[in-house]
Amino acid sequence: MSNFDKFLEKLLQKPPRTDISFEETYNFLTSDKVGFISYDNGGSHCKFRKDGLLLTIPRKTLKCYMIKQIIEVLQDMDLI
Repeated sequence: MSNFDKFLEKLLQKPPRTDISFEETYNFLTSDKVGFISYDNGGSHCKFRKDGLLLTIPRKTLKCYMIKQIIEVLQDMDLI
Protein backbone atom coordinates (compact mmCIF):
# COMPACT_ATOMS: atom_id res chain seq x y z
CA MET A 1 0.00 0.00 0.00
CA SER A 2 1.47 3.37 -1.01
CA ASN A 3 1.78 6.42 1.24
CA PHE A 4 -1.00 8.04 -0.80
CA ASP A 5 -3.36 5.15 -0.05
CA LYS A 6 -2.39 5.04 3.63
CA PHE A 7 -3.05 8.75 4.11
CA LEU A 8 -6.30 8.55 2.17
CA GLU A 9 -7.40 5.72 4.42
CA LYS A 10 -6.62 7.93 7.46
CA LEU A 11 -8.73 10.76 6.03
CA LEU A 12 -11.71 8.55 5.37
CA GLN A 13 -11.86 6.85 8.79
CA LYS A 14 -15.02 7.27 10.82
CA PRO A 15 -15.06 8.90 13.30
CA PRO A 16 -12.54 11.39 11.93
CA ARG A 17 -9.04 11.04 13.31
CA THR A 18 -7.54 13.72 15.50
CA ASP A 19 -3.88 12.87 14.93
CA ILE A 20 -3.32 13.89 11.29
CA SER A 21 -0.36 16.27 11.25
CA PHE A 22 0.34 19.23 8.99
CA GLU A 23 3.47 17.53 7.62
CA GLU A 24 1.49 14.47 6.51
CA THR A 25 -1.15 16.68 4.92
CA TYR A 26 1.46 18.84 3.17
CA ASN A 27 3.21 15.79 1.70
CA PHE A 28 -0.11 14.34 0.55
CA LEU A 29 -1.45 17.51 -1.08
CA THR A 30 1.81 18.31 -2.88
CA SER A 31 2.33 14.72 -4.09
CA ASP A 32 2.29 13.95 -7.81
CA LYS A 33 -1.11 12.24 -7.57
CA VAL A 34 -2.86 15.22 -5.98
CA GLY A 35 -0.73 18.01 -7.43
CA PHE A 36 -1.49 21.04 -5.29
CA ILE A 37 1.06 23.86 -5.18
CA SER A 38 1.74 25.35 -1.74
CA TYR A 39 1.91 29.08 -1.17
CA ASP A 40 3.72 29.38 2.12
CA ASN A 41 4.08 32.85 3.58
CA GLY A 42 5.57 31.61 6.85
CA GLY A 43 2.43 32.35 8.85
CA SER A 44 0.23 30.09 10.90
CA HIS A 45 -1.53 28.72 7.79
CA CYS A 46 -0.42 27.40 4.42
CA LYS A 47 -2.46 27.77 1.22
CA PHE A 48 -2.69 25.09 -1.44
CA ARG A 49 -3.95 25.81 -4.97
CA LYS A 50 -4.75 23.79 -8.04
CA ASP A 51 -7.01 24.54 -11.00
CA GLY A 52 -9.09 27.14 -9.17
CA LEU A 53 -9.33 25.07 -5.98
CA LEU A 54 -8.01 26.58 -2.76
CA LEU A 55 -7.35 24.94 0.60
CA THR A 56 -6.07 26.82 3.64
CA ILE A 57 -4.58 24.48 6.21
CA PRO A 58 -3.24 25.52 9.64
CA ARG A 59 0.16 24.28 10.75
CA LYS A 60 -1.39 22.17 13.49
CA THR A 61 -3.22 18.88 13.77
CA LEU A 62 -6.21 18.79 11.40
CA LYS A 63 -9.67 19.38 12.78
CA CYS A 64 -12.80 17.56 11.55
CA TYR A 65 -14.01 20.40 9.32
CA MET A 66 -10.62 20.56 7.57
CA ILE A 67 -10.70 16.83 6.89
CA LYS A 68 -14.18 17.24 5.36
CA GLN A 69 -12.90 20.07 3.13
CA ILE A 70 -10.00 17.95 1.88
CA ILE A 71 -12.34 15.01 1.19
CA GLU A 72 -14.72 17.27 -0.76
CA VAL A 73 -11.87 18.62 -2.89
CA LEU A 74 -10.58 15.11 -3.56
CA GLN A 75 -14.08 14.07 -4.62
CA ASP A 76 -14.29 17.07 -6.97
CA MET A 77 -10.98 15.95 -8.48
CA ASP A 78 -12.31 12.35 -8.84
CA LEU A 79 -9.49 10.94 -6.69
CA ILE A 80 -11.94 9.18 -4.36
